Amino acid sequence: MESSDTHWPRTVQLAIGLSIAGLFVGLINTFRLWELQQARFGFFYTLAQVAIPIIIFLGLLALVARRRNWARILLVTLFFLSVPGYALTLYGRPWGITEFVQLTNGSYFLASGILLSMRQSRTWFRRDASAT
Repeated sequence: MESSDTHWPRTVQLAIGLSIAGLFVGLINTFRLWELQQARFGFFYTLAQVAIPIIIFLGLLALVARRRNWARILLVTLFFLSVPGYALTLYGRPWGITEFVQLTNGSYFLASGILLSMRQSRTWFRRDASAT
């Protein structure tokens, strides 16, 4: 691969950075609710509920970083499909730290989806796709 092929557009850099930030922000609620979930479902089930989505998400991000267009499309689709879920968690509740974290998390993922959908990102993923 040539050096120009390895250069990430700024939109892709920001999208990956915001996605990772969103993951870490989302972990705040996970750790806050860990004991409640563990008491309700058990340790291993709770661990699987956290670990499996994180592994899949990080795997998709790694594939996006390796310029896999199908991974970009899947990740953008998942980001946009999660928006109603974030909105429903905020509707009709008194606001607290959980809702603030959800709003921040959803905003990061929505921004990442928008950045990965922008022309500069799409062009980079499609350009010379046969070489990757």
